[in-house]
Amino acid sequence: MEELIKITSFSKPDKILKILKDELIYDSSTINFNEVNCFKYGTEPIQLDMFHIGRRYVIDLKAEEKQVKIIFKSYFGISKTYFTNMFQEIINRIWKDVATRIIESTINTLVERGELKIGKCLITNKGIIISDILIPWIDLSYQKNYDRLTLNSKTNSKLWTNLYYLQDYNVDVLMVVLDWIFKENGLDELKIQSD
Repeated sequence: MEELIKITSFSKPDKILKILKDELIYDSSTINFNEVNCFKYGTEPIQLDMFHIGRRYVIDLKAEEKQVKIIFKSYFGISKTYFTNMFQEIINRIWKDVATRIIESTINTLVERGELKIGKCLITNKGIIISDILIPWIDLSYQKNYDRLTLNSKTNSKLWTNLYYLQDYNVDVLMVVLDWIFKENGLDELKIQSD
């Protein structure tokens, strides 16, 4: 993929976007897919007072020393289809090279080292630590919402947190890790490693 794209409903296509085999070039920024260790993406409404006047599309890739952030803005529904399609095409093209690698690396790190940090949470082989309190896996409940991942303790209603897709990096990674733990018997693998 290589084309000039527009970034707002009222702009002309003047930003270069290239998605090559192993790197993404946007405007004057370049990032190698193998160096990316954090990502976040999503959409959110653009508001004027209490009225929704558009939609913001964000794709943010981050490496140790580089970052590429692509933001599209559609106002009043103008070019909404263009931005939705462009956003989806970029995500689809980079998912395998970036997200899949980070997810596999995260699961391996958790199994081998026993802990890792995503957002404001410390994930361990015993559970998730929120506000310096451990929620054991058996007590953890999670919910995928439109704009955030909510983590709750089943027994302590005061112990919960939200991780927002557009504010916290690698929330999607944590969702996959949680699905792996609870739906794909990842907990058994963690217990074997921690014994």
